[in-house]
Amino acid sequence: KKALLLNPRDSDSLSAYISIRMMQGNIRSEKLRKELKSLGANMDDPWLKYAMAGMALIQETFQSKPNFKWIEDLLNEAALDLPDLAYIPLLQSTISIRLGDHKSARILLEKSVQLGSDSPDLLYTAASLYNSIE
Repeated sequence: KKALLLNPRDSDSLSAYISIRMMQGNIRSEKLRKELKSLGANMDDPWLKYAMAGMALIQETFQSKPNFKWIEDLLNEAALDLPDLAYIPLLQSTISIRLGDHKSARILLEKSVQLGSDSPDLLYTAASLYNSIE
């Protein structure tokens, strides 16, 4: 909290805070957003939305009844400002896979690969996801 109060736009501190809060248990998205806002975070920052979605996706994936709606909303909002970030459709594809919508997952994976064809990490992850639905 102190690091965020000193510099609320520091991406490393934001990511660490989000990660720690999510590891502490089921925190509702609205509560986390209020906390971040009270610490001075720019809630319109697309990178913050992307980071929150990525951390939340890990947490929700292991729930018996996951709630992906708010994560999808964050990713869609981030995608408007970061249309060339290949990791957004990659994360979106994992939601589609979890929901059993393989057609949407393939479309999102193709978009991700097209945007991130120069990233070995992205290509490896995309290949793994393709294998999970084929």
